[in-house]
Amino acid sequence: MDKLPHYPDITSMSGQASRRSMLKYFFATLLLPPICAIAKDTSASNASIQNALEAWANAAGLSPDMHHVRTIIADYFASTPEHASLRQQRQRADAFYLNNIPLPADLRFTDVNTRPVKGEWSTGKLTAPHKIMLYLHGGGYVLGSPKGWRPVSAVIGREAGIMTFSLAYRLAPEHPFPAALEDACTAYRWLLSMNYSARQIIIAGDSAGGGLALAVMFKLRSLGLPLPAAAFVMSPWTDLTLGGDTMDRPLEYDPYNIKADNQRNVQAYLKGGDVRNPYVSPLFGDFRGFPP
Repeated sequence: MDKLPHYPDITSMSGQASRRSMLKYFFATLLLPPICAIAKDTSASNASIQNALEAWANAAGLSPDMHHVRTIIADYFASTPEHASLRQQRQRADAFYLNNIPLPADLRFTDVNTRPVKGEWSTGKLTAPHKIMLYLHGGGYVLGSPKGWRPVSAVIGREAGIMTFSLAYRLAPEHPFPAALEDACTAYRWLLSMNYSARQIIIAGDSAGGGLALAVMFKLRSLGLPLPAAAFVMSPWTDLTLGGDTMDRPLEYDPYNIKADNQRNVQAYLKGGDVRNPYVSPLFGDFRGFPP
């Protein structure tokens, strides 16, 4: 982290934070895929998944911090009702970060609930007012909210010393593709309309929000709009074909990211659309000309 590049008009993301503080929040986020209830899968029973989670949480060689994070995640999935409603899943997902990562006392939040965008601003006492992070939360396109993701988005913005606008984009299945993409592009254009230049804006996100951030840049480029100064994406969901080899062996690689759950999210989000569309799966897009 000592060698992070410095981009024009954007301060170093680690300049005002201790390495330990940044890594703690990054690890907590990087380890969390789209949060959804574990359901029975043809390749793995609930009992075997729970055993794998326990083994994963207690693996040898983990630091105390990493063991703590993994235990929290394993306990979350173990306590999730198998037949939880979508509303219950959303409530639990929003509570997960808020219950496990304390918010710094100096953070301040301002709601935005007007056309054309909905979301919230967050600032800390050392926030530079002329640098913006547009943050897109994770949750598999069906879960998540700016409030629930505050310990991720707002804390990262605070540590970087920049203003964060966390977008409440529309969720599937009520609002399938391209609703989330349209909302994110609208939010970016809204920031430009407020006299922020593209070189003052970073677009960021985790998991589905990270994939969405990349998709937004494809869309902006097609519209002839200036791209942001940089993109900051954590464990972005870039391949909704679910074609990776690790997806077929969850107990070996990723005991809480079950393919059947992700397939349901894809179905809810796409409603039968083209899963290889770069606006959906950025993996299949052309990144030439993109910012850092």
